[in-house]
Amino acid sequence: MSDLYSADQQAEGNAVYFGQRAGRGAVSVCAQRPSGNLLQQFYNIADTFSMEGRERNGVLSSLSVQPVYTMTGRQQQEKQQQIDQTTTAVLTSMPAGLDAYGQVKYVYDYVIDHTDYVLDSPDNQNICSVFLNGESVCQGYAKATQYLLKKLGFEVTLVFGTDQTGADHVWNLVKVDGDYYYMDTTWGEMQFSDQGESKGINYNFLLITTEELLQTHRIVSEIPVPVCTAERDNYYVREKLLFQEKDYDRLKLLIEQAKAKGETIVRFRCGSEQLYREMLDELFEQQKIFTLVNGDAITYSSDDKMHTIFVFMQ
Repeated sequence: MSDLYSADQQAEGNAVYFGQRAGRGAVSVCAQRPSGNLLQQFYNIADTFSMEGRERNGVLSSLSVQPVYTMTGRQQQEKQQQIDQTTTAVLTSMPAGLDAYGQVKYVYDYVIDHTDYVLDSPDNQNICSVFLNGESVCQGYAKATQYLLKKLGFEVTLVFGTDQTGADHVWNLVKVDGDYYYMDTTWGEMQFSDQGESKGINYNFLLITTEELLQTHRIVSEIPVPVCTAERDNYYVREKLLFQEKDYDRLKLLIEQAKAKGETIVRFRCGSEQLYREMLDELFEQQKIFTLVNGDAITYSSDDKMHTIFVFMQ
């Protein structure tokens, strides 16, 4: 991301990228102070790698980084052709005329709809897992998201950290219309049923702020990352699903519109915790929801951290 990295960091990234594209066994980066960005550049193009440094007069003068490749050059070319065919078809199928938000949402939807989270899936640290196998873990999700967004011209990178349990996790930072946002396609699949089956897409992690991200994620980065404060292209803002006050006529209209489209999920977000608590109580404890769905059977779920409510219609 051109304005996220310094000139020296961009030079390191270029050395990594072009060295890898040229098929070199190792890539050397000469610098007295190689930046933390170097590790991230290698994570972008290799599953694993080893590093060897050299000192001169007690000062680190260069690093030689050896990617560990999991396939031969011929196999890599064959895989790349298959990936090219898949991603070209994906982007060709994108509706014409989408703005930047619409393009990012399209990628978010595609990666989630076409990928199952499988811990022991093959190639799950790279994009082959998503585009060729349709199953992956967080690193595969994030790399596939990055790959498609880069093809669309977005500035996007991987962000490393942990989830709320302390487990290692990876997601994306993307620049949309001049502002930075976080997005996490791994967490975009809704699994609220007792059997763990998917019940649609969770948009809580599409273009969110740093404050929102830190409710469930922890950033672990050796390089500074921007503080994301913009909300203009957040999903709930753009789709007019953010409630700043109780408006049950508006919610009933959303339910009727969803039914007319054959949709089974109505999702919305409350602008404050107080509003969220009040609407949860009135809709489900006092059962006001049944006056809005004309007595139809429903189930619901809610997210206390993101103040979102999901109504699932039978």
